[in-house]
Amino acid sequence: MDSVYDFALAQAIRETAKLGKDRGVVDAVLKINRLCGGERRSFIDSTFLSNHDFARLMTMLGDDESKVRIATSILFTLPGRPFFYYGDELGLRSDKHLEWLAMPWDEEGQDPG
Repeated sequence: MDSVYDFALAQAIRETAKLGKDRGVVDAVLKINRLCGGERRSFIDSTFLSNHDFARLMTMLGDDESKVRIATSILFTLPGRPFFYYGDELGLRSDKHLEWLAMPWDEEGQDPG
């Protein structure tokens, strides 16, 4: 494979930011590169923090902007091809109903969705 979504790394980054101590970020990077990169020199890790199957990053990290900044900084400094789920860059929150809504482009109550 040329690239895979790295779920183990995503979890390690989120947990590291949440707890304030390393929860296996480097180990996750080394493991995926050993598994996939050893066979294919063109392999690029597809790194991410959340997607449509998870709560939004701000929600997962307890509405703590500093933890979101830490997680994002880790994501963008690691090797690979980072993906950022829409809305996370704005600090949008989620609950069980909001994860699947369209991006709120207008003022609340004015957005046709």
